[in-house]
Amino acid sequence: MKKKPSDRTYSRKRTVHLHINSVLLLALMLLLIVGNAAFILYAAFRPASLPALPLKLFAVLSCGICLLVLGLYIFTIYLPARRLNTALRQIAEGDFEQLLSEEGITELSGMAGEFNTFLLSVRQIINNEYNSQLLKKRAELNALQSQINPHFLYNTIDSIRGQALMCGSKPIADTAKALASIFRYCIDTPDNLVRVQEELQHVTNYFSIQQFRFHNRFTLSTDFEEQEAVLRSCYLPRLTLQPLVENAIAHGLEPKTGPGMVRIKLCASQSRLIITVEDDGVGIEAAQLERINHALLLSDKKLLDVSPKKRSGNRCALLNVNERIRITFGEAYGVRLYSTYGVGTQCEIVLPIITVNPEYNS
Repeated sequence: MKKKPSDRTYSRKRTVHLHINSVLLLALMLLLIVGNAAFILYAAFRPASLPALPLKLFAVLSCGICLLVLGLYIFTIYLPARRLNTALRQIAEGDFEQLLSEEGITELSGMAGEFNTFLLSVRQIINNEYNSQLLKKRAELNALQSQINPHFLYNTIDSIRGQALMCGSKPIADTAKALASIFRYCIDTPDNLVRVQEELQHVTNYFSIQQFRFHNRFTLSTDFEEQEAVLRSCYLPRLTLQPLVENAIAHGLEPKTGPGMVRIKLCASQSRLIITVEDDGVGIEAAQLERINHALLLSDKKLLDVSPKKRSGNRCALLNVNERIRITFGEAYGVRLYSTYGVGTQCEIVLPIITVNPEYNS
C-alpha cells in the first residue's frame, strides 16, 4: 500500500527560538550582574574585621574579567555567527550577492572563507545555467525567424534543380540539391546534439557549393586516425564543423593564389574526441593568433575587434562554436587555433566522447 504524500508545507515565517549562542550570552550577562551585586552587598555588610579595600579591588577585578570575556564572546563568536545566519537566510530568499568578511583568527573566520567559496561556486553555476538558457532562447528565436515557410523554399530549390537537369546542367542541379540539404539540416533538425556522421555530411554539402562557387579550386578530405565507425557515431553540437570550414575558406584559402585544401582529422583519446580542421592557406600572424586564442579562452568577442576599420568578421563564429561547446560540456572543452603565417592554420576542437545522446536519456 502506497503511503499518502505528505501535506507538510514550508513557510518563510518560522518561530523564533533562542539558539545556544544567545543562551550563553544571557547566562554570562546574568553571571556578571549577580556576581557584582553579591560583591557590593558583601562589601556593604562585611564584618568589621575585614578591610574594605581588598574587597573593592576584588569586585572591580571580577567585573573587568567578566566584561572582557563577554566582549570576546560577542566579537569572536556571537556577531560572526549572526552574520553567517543572516547570510544563509539571504541565500534562502534568493540573494547570492552578500559575501562574509574573512578577517579574524577564529574557526568562524575559516567558515566564512568556505562559505564565500561555496557562494561563488553557486553564482558560477547560476550564471552558466542562465547563459545556457539564453543561448537556447536565441537559437529558438533565430529558428523562428528563419522559418519563412521552409517548404516553399525547398519546393523552389527542387524546381530549380529539375529545370537544371532538363537543361543538362548537372553542376547547377547538384548545387541546388546540396543547398536544399543544408537548409533542411539547419531548419528541420531539432536536436542540439547530432552524430559526427551527420555533421560531416552537412560539411560535404556546404563544401560542394563552395567548389561550384570557386570552380573546384579547393578540395576537402576527411581523415580518421583510428576507429572510424566509433568516431562517426559520437555526438557533438550541431553546426560545429561547418562554421570552422567556412572560416578556413574565407580567411585561409580565399586570400591565397592557386588551389587550396581543407582537411578534417578525427582521433580519440581515452575520454576525448579531438577534431582538427586544417587548411594550407595564408595562416595567421602571431599577434592576431594570440588575440584570437585569448578571446576564445575568455569568451569575449570584444577582444577580436582590432579597430573600427578592421573587424574580425566571421572569427566571431569561432567564439560562438567555442561558447556552445563549453556551455554544453564544460570549460575543459572548446576550440583553440594553431597557425604558422604563410603556411596554414589548424583549428582544434576538444569534445567528450559521447555515444548516446543525453537529450534522449535525461
